[in-house]
Amino acid sequence: MLHFNPHCKTSWALTSAVGLVVIAMVALFCSRCSTTGRLCRLGYSREQATTMLARLPDSVTQRLIDQQMHNDTIALLVNQRYFIATHLDAYLAYLDTTRVSLTDAVAIVNVGAHHRWYADAVATDTSQRHLMLVNKLHYLDKHYVPDSLIKFRPTMAYANTLALRPVVENYISMQQAVKELFGAQLMVNSAYRSYDHQQQKHRAYGERICCRAGYSEHQTGLSIDITSLQHPDGVTFGEAPEGAWIKEHAHHYGFVLRYPPGKSHITGLDNEPWHLRWVGEQVATQIYNLGITFDEYYAYYIEQRVNSGQRPQ
Repeated sequence: MLHFNPHCKTSWALTSAVGLVVIAMVALFCSRCSTTGRLCRLGYSREQATTMLARLPDSVTQRLIDQQMHNDTIALLVNQRYFIATHLDAYLAYLDTTRVSLTDAVAIVNVGAHHRWYADAVATDTSQRHLMLVNKLHYLDKHYVPDSLIKFRPTMAYANTLALRPVVENYISMQQAVKELFGAQLMVNSAYRSYDHQQQKHRAYGERICCRAGYSEHQTGLSIDITSLQHPDGVTFGEAPEGAWIKEHAHHYGFVLRYPPGKSHITGLDNEPWHLRWVGEQVATQIYNLGITFDEYYAYYIEQRVNSGQRPQ
């Protein structure tokens, strides 16, 4: 008489499931090998083909194969650290019209700087809170006012200067450090500005020096313009010992140098050693270590996360 063993059914089901997974993996491997071979036959090296398969969507690699397209620029682009696959066509189009390095092309397209300042701007994603991006391509509504603005003490800033609490608290710590190290007194010249205040400044100083209303991150309450009593001019402050120290240590207090030298093609503004933006110590340290701007960080590490459907941090 045969006896039914219930464990046999479970074992058979498990074996079948494992077998299906193995078959799927083998099929995927064979497909990848086949695609690699096709790319190699188009003139790409095996190393190039492997990298392209890893960093390009299947639809793009299939398009290259279908169109019999060999393009060394694509093979070089996918090796760029901040390459974003969905921007491939934009990279190629931009490189066709300008003479810049691949690194610059990737950065410019990633941040949207191949578009027209102001004219092609989109609304700022304020759900990113202290990591929101405001620049000549991302604007704030004229009615936007940050919550919980507090006033700097007279020993920290000129006039009635306001900012968000984390900005004020971390600035106090940084100011104290500078005082102990250099005997210099940091002062905030400007922090939060309303839409109307920014509009007045723009009219007074012009396009080259001042952003249009709605396009200045001063409206977020997260930015400060600082100098010292010893070096009140912004340019000389950047060259002074306390200014040089700020450049190398502000990230420990959650601040980044928002408009560093040599990056105006990305930020839209010339070097401003006095302008700091608070993003929190973790992000500020990342930006400092990577040697990139906040615009680049936002495009690669924040915008990509949002586009993939992940919730803001």
